[in-house]
Amino acid sequence: MHVTFGSAPPCTKTEAGQLWFDMLRRGLHLCDGRDWITMLQVKERLDYIEDYQDLYTNSETLDMEIFEIPSNGLFMATANKKPHPGSGIYKWKNGRFESYQNITTHQAQAWKYFTIGEKIFLAVANFEKNEQNQEVSVIYKWNRRKLKFVLYQTITTHNARDWEAFQIEQETFLAVANHRQGDNHNIDSVIYKWNPETTLFEVNQTISTSGAYDWEFFTIGPYSFLVIANTFNGVSTRIYSCIYIWLGGMFRLFQSILTFGATDWEVFQIGQRVFLAVANSQNYDQQGVSSYAINSTIYEMNITAQIFVKFQDIETYRENIHYSSLQRPLVVPMASSRAVHKNSIVHDALLVFWGPPCCKEGSTWQLGGIGRDKRPAILHITFIQRMAIDTSNSPHRWRSGSAAALK
Repeated sequence: MHVTFGSAPPCTKTEAGQLWFDMLRRGLHLCDGRDWITMLQVKERLDYIEDYQDLYTNSETLDMEIFEIPSNGLFMATANKKPHPGSGIYKWKNGRFESYQNITTHQAQAWKYFTIGEKIFLAVANFEKNEQNQEVSVIYKWNRRKLKFVLYQTITTHNARDWEAFQIEQETFLAVANHRQGDNHNIDSVIYKWNPETTLFEVNQTISTSGAYDWEFFTIGPYSFLVIANTFNGVSTRIYSCIYIWLGGMFRLFQSILTFGATDWEVFQIGQRVFLAVANSQNYDQQGVSSYAINSTIYEMNITAQIFVKFQDIETYRENIHYSSLQRPLVVPMASSRAVHKNSIVHDALLVFWGPPCCKEGSTWQLGGIGRDKRPAILHITFIQRMAIDTSNSPHRWRSGSAAALK
């Protein structure tokens, strides 16, 4: 009897009648002299996700941000399309998220929660102009007396898609992804720096982008990086997205990676290995040919070469990507907004699992399961108990928070 971990042993006339037990898939197989015939095999579980709460939002929801305010509890901000009543902030109470505050937004794309010392902020990326015909995104500050978020600073943006907040050498930065200005997708996205004297964010650096969609900040050892997802240059989605490294008080180009309508970057680490995954959305060129079935790619940092190299392609359909190392149950709300026919909204969630803990390095990514629902403007809050990369229909993101904090 052969016992292996995933790889099939030879099956020839010599091995005819022998048994093979696959420890990875827990299957028992019999060699017929040419092929291994499955005798017994445990069926793959596809029930890792279960509905917990259906949350009706003010309008179509493009993003959410889960955060905890010390001494006040757990909150979730949803980025909603319509300006009135605007985007919602929900508070976890009695085992459920309940409506807490509404904030006027203008086709909000994303929220970003961050702190500076004891100050608590929440920034929204607005895609449309406000009532005064201004293109602005807004930073709100938590008011400890009112126990509400109040307007703190408005910043001129252009079809803003995303905010990224980060710290370098104890200084706080805020980067906005400007998608386009009018019909021009080739514009600057801006990195702002907190000025402790004026207590405001001020322009620190501009970076040329093309249909910018998402910023992702990460560190490797002592080095700080910022990567942009460029989506469209006005002609094609087949363009370079760029990784920048912090050197000499500013971000400098580190590496350019060819992407296809990139909508999201996610960095994660497995052991000592650092990976960077990009979600490609579509392949569109001057001839108007568009394909939504396209590979999204995972890159790995090659420490010797000091560059990210391709690790693996995964076929996706306009996906965004999120990585979670699940050592304990995690709550994962999913934004829903893509209408496919009248009064219906479809959202597909593809779970990709890194092999079991016993797997050796280099194990392939394994598909886990598909979740689908058809309800108008609903967020589904679910529990997952596996290490996973979670993706949902572009341009929407998944956000996560600890379920332990909900108990």
